[in-house]
Order: sequence, then structure tokens, then C-alpha cells
Amino acid sequence: MLFRYLFYAKHVERQLCNIWMSTKSANQFSPFSTKWSTASFALRQRMLNFVQNLQYYMSFEVLEPNWIHLMAKIDKVKNIDELLVCHYDFLDTCLSDCMLTSRTLLKTVHKLMAVCVMFSNHMLRMSRSFEIARGRTTEMSFAEGHSLSEESFAAAITVHEESFSKCLGELLTTVMEESSQLNDPKLINLVHRLDANGFYSEQITMALERSLRDTTITVADAVDDSGTPRPESGSA
Repeated sequence: MLFRYLFYAKHVERQLCNIWMSTKSANQFSPFSTKWSTASFALRQRMLNFVQNLQYYMSFEVLEPNWIHLMAKIDKVKNIDELLVCHYDFLDTCLSDCMLTSRTLLKTVHKLMAVCVMFSNHMLRMSRSFEIARGRTTEMSFAEGHSLSEESFAAAITVHEESFSKCLGELLTTVMEESSQLNDPKLINLVHRLDANGFYSEQITMALERSLRDTTITVADAVDDSGTPRPESGSA
């Protein structure tokens, strides 16, 4: 399960890298504005940053130090039973630190990976359609014949960006909650890697404030509808 998890992360990274190679030539004749081409490139970079930092965390902050610790313990074992115990402890620690034992964290990471794959497939399909169209018609006629395609392209990029930001915010929030409960600094390191400049933390704080403000307005409206008068501002 652990290596399948790593291989899947590597597969997603390759898919995101393939986008750059395919869109490099497609951008030369794409009818879409530079604004949305830049937006898609920025989203790809954010996704790639997530996948690469997740791989780094699992490989160099979880697997490597635990492997070194396992080798040190194996040198001291005296029988096969002690060896099996050391191996089970190694697997259990790695699975836990890689967020594979928490259903909530695993589900959120899987959703993030799925969003990255869907975005990659969408961009690769768009690049192929550009290449096919270039072989059939001129750049000008292709742009004129797809005057409404920019809207669908922009809408798709917006949907993928919102889904990715939402899932990543959920992951960071859940990781911070579980790390505080378990007092595990390793997961905090992952948070710092994924949110190095505090961008996502700021987004989470703004979302919480907006939710609290909406809840307060809803409660106030419910009180008004029930006929209960609000207390006057000057009353004691």
C-alpha cells in the first residue's frame, strides 16, 4: 500500500509535467487569451508543488529516517521473532506518518490527486484538439470558429482551481488538527512545506471569518422573523 501510494503520486507528477510539454507548442496557436493561459500554468505549478512536496515528505522525512532506525534495530535482533516485530513497527510508523491510517486524511489526499489528474487530462485533451485543428485550418479561422471556447476553457480552469484550493485547505486544516491532538511534529513540517508563504492559511482564516459572519447574520434574521425585538444599542 505504501509503495502504491508513492507510485501513484509519481504518476500524477508525470501527468502534470506532460502538460507543460504539450501546451508549450499549443500556446503558439491557441486562440485563448494570455490571461487564461497564465492561469492554467499557475494552477499546474501549484498542483506540482503539492505533489512534489508530498513525495519529498514521504520519502525523506518518513521513509528514510525510519529505514535507518530499522537497520539499527536489526543489528541488535537475536531471532526471527524480534526481526518481525521491528519490521511491523517500521511499517506501522511509516503508514501512520504518511497519513495512510487516517481515513479523513487519506480521502482528502485522494481527492487532491483526483483533481490534479482531471486537470491534466483536460489540458492534454485541449492541446491535442489545438494540434488537430492547426493541421486542418489556419490560426485565424480556428480562432474565429472557436470564439466561445475561451469561455468554456476559463470556466474549466476556474472549477479545477476552486476544487484544488478547497481540498488543499481541508487537508491543511485536518493535518493541523490531528498533529495537535497527536503532538506529532512531522505533520506540521508537511504543513509548512505546502503553505510556505501562508497563502492557504490566510484563505482558511478568511473562509472561517466569512462563515462566522454569515452565521451571525442568519441568526439575527431568524430572531427578527420570530418577532423578538433586538435590544437597543443604548440599553443596559
